[in-house]
Amino acid sequence: MAPPKPGSGRIWTHEEEVLILQHMARKPSSNSLHEFVKLTICPNISHTQLMAKIGRMKSKYNNYLKKNGRPRSGTEEFYLWATDVWGVDNTTISNDSESVPPPSSSSSYPILSNELQFNQDSLKPPESFFEWLKLCGFNIALSDEIKSKELEESWKNLHEAELKNYRVQIELIQENQMLIEEAQRAPWLHNVCSS
Repeated sequence: MAPPKPGSGRIWTHEEEVLILQHMARKPSSNSLHEFVKLTICPNISHTQLMAKIGRMKSKYNNYLKKNGRPRSGTEEFYLWATDVWGVDNTTISNDSESVPPPSSSSSYPILSNELQFNQDSLKPPESFFEWLKLCGFNIALSDEIKSKELEESWKNLHEAELKNYRVQIELIQENQMLIEEAQRAPWLHNVCSS
């Protein structure tokens, strides 16, 4: 049997959850939160695991709100920090529905709200080579300015080639659509289909 992946199935203590909430309240960046958790709580946690944990913490907080009141004794600190991060009026709870809507855009932690929601812009390729490196986890800067410019130019050329390829794909799809429409209008097709 294979050993479990690091960070999966981890039991989080109340103090660790409070530390996460405190950091979320103080620094509105999900990257700094991930680095903070890696340095102080769990060194091998992935960004996805952290976002899942925050989602569970938010549902725990929403359960407190559903019960109209205060959390049980011993979790007041969690409740206070969660209120500071997510606010009290960010959910509307109806008795006939179990679903809780996503946080409003006026959330006190908007970076996290953006992380948890699907964003069409996140599918766009990075604008520069160095932005792409950062997305891959390589935070490097080249001291050689000439090499840096060459890499940036190569990245631009690649991006332009991808756009040209996309344009050709669109043109082929349009041509295919025109052929289909033309074939549907052809009189011989109607005679074959009706007999």
